[in-house]
Amino acid sequence: MLQKETHAEPSEPEMNPVAQLLRLEKLSRTADSEEELTYLIVNETQKVSRYSEATLLLSNDGEHYKVVRLSHLAQVDRSAPFVTWVERLVNHYQHQDAANITHRIEPHQLESETRREWVNFSAAEMLWIPLTQTGRSHQGVLLLSRDAPWSEQEQVLLDHLGGAYAQSVFCKSKAHCLSLMPKRIKPLAFAATVCVLLLLLVPVRLSVLSSAEVTPYQPHLVTAPLNGVIAEVLVKPNQQVQPGQLLVRIEEEELNYQLDVSKQKVQVAKAALHRVEQASFSDPKRKAELAELRAELKLRESELHYAEELKQRASIHAITSGIAIIDDPQAWSGRPVQVGERILKIADEQQVEVTLMVAVKDAIALEAGGEVQLFLDTDPLNPLAATVHHASYEPQLGVDKIPSYKVIARFDVETLSVLNGREPRIGLRGIAKSYGTEVTLFYYLFRRPITALRQWLGW
Repeated sequence: MLQKETHAEPSEPEMNPVAQLLRLEKLSRTADSEEELTYLIVNETQKVSRYSEATLLLSNDGEHYKVVRLSHLAQVDRSAPFVTWVERLVNHYQHQDAANITHRIEPHQLESETRREWVNFSAAEMLWIPLTQTGRSHQGVLLLSRDAPWSEQEQVLLDHLGGAYAQSVFCKSKAHCLSLMPKRIKPLAFAATVCVLLLLLVPVRLSVLSSAEVTPYQPHLVTAPLNGVIAEVLVKPNQQVQPGQLLVRIEEEELNYQLDVSKQKVQVAKAALHRVEQASFSDPKRKAELAELRAELKLRESELHYAEELKQRASIHAITSGIAIIDDPQAWSGRPVQVGERILKIADEQQVEVTLMVAVKDAIALEAGGEVQLFLDTDPLNPLAATVHHASYEPQLGVDKIPSYKVIARFDVETLSVLNGREPRIGLRGIAKSYGTEVTLFYYLFRRPITALRQWLGW
């Protein structure tokens, strides 16, 4: 609870209340800030009429009032019980018919709870002074309290002073700064506003930045020809390879075993067929077994040929020239693979493209033929022009684990002619700037906030 303080008697000779009123009107108009004005209202008004406590409440909407200044205090403690009590009093009392005029508040006009706490927070008499301008809603309320009642003359002077305070509060309010500009400034402010609005309508090309990497164009994929375990990868990353060069060896122990078993099965089938052929000369009934045994031999020979073919496949050779693209050859040793599993790529250094990973949260409509500028980390001052070839419809996780759309771009003919066979090395990374359709500058600047707002509102 705030302790009430009794204002000390002024040491200087008393001035006429009317003269003090005119003085306060002038001081309120010339106050440099809203803080200075509110201090003046609660502490200097007693030059016109004595009081023990003054409370100033202001409202931005004319409905909800908050305490902004208390007499004899530098700051308002919003957690103080007195502040809570007086705000409850004013926000309820403002709906009374007499709230538009200066008058004495009667305790019986208040809510029961507010009335019970009156003795704890206020002197016996409380004066309501509305800060109101003609044709405008309330700017605020000034409450004065003391033990003695106010005379009619004091109420008239304070009512007039309340109107002057209302005008000053309105002038110092930040919400009305524009309306208080000098007349010569208003046309400039209006013109500047129009220029800004027109500038926001200027069409600009939508663009997005994304990570990019130089990747091979239509590389040859080297895949596992059979189920097995990698014995050794015989090429290094970026090594030049030639057709027929041995690239990968697969463990042959199991393949050799299968080959030996197949050979033995063929020998057994041949021996059985030969034995029945010999017996059929003396026993014609045995000829019925020949067809079955010949089919069995043919099956075993097919298994043998397949085992021999698998053994040949265990050694993977290059069928085209280029550079080997593989992460870590040593990591493949001893690794089991399935048929069709990719092991490495063989790419032509002169045939490259750009792979962009556009984050889902930044994605814009990128169509085939769209312009792309590639800024390589190794040469950021010389961008390379490319053209969008296609973009994926479904996002995927990039190397940074961020959901992104994969976009493929090809270098322009002019760019290739300038490079003249010195295409960027496969694997180089950088930043790509992709251009979309034309939009207004307003949408370009506020695209992300608009997207976030739509997601939040569920549009």
